[in-house]
Amino acid sequence: MTTTRAQWIADARAMLDMLEANPDVPIGTFRIPAYAGTGSDDTDREAVDAVAKILGVEAVVPPRSRHYQAAVTIGSAVYEFTAVPTAAMHRYYRVNELGEAALAAEESAS
Repeated sequence: MTTTRAQWIADARAMLDMLEANPDVPIGTFRIPAYAGTGSDDTDREAVDAVAKILGVEAVVPPRSRHYQAAVTIGSAVYEFTAVPTAAMHRYYRVNELGEAALAAEESAS
């Protein structure tokens, strides 16, 4: 299902209205993640830089991260636009593959 920007914003407002109407429902930090995804590390970084300029922030690589990110915080709400480098994505998938393989070996040995 493809959601337009206007529909996404309307859905977010409806969710916030529901939370406001139900104060017994627990909530935490309101985080809106968005990701660059052109397939090129350079163009993804350029996209993050463009969003950072619009937001009036500096794009950075957060501590303990390989991702490039522009983020803005308003109270407890956080918007993050992130570029995940190809090498980091490959490493993520490889770690998951190795984890699954190790688990499968362990299960077959028992």
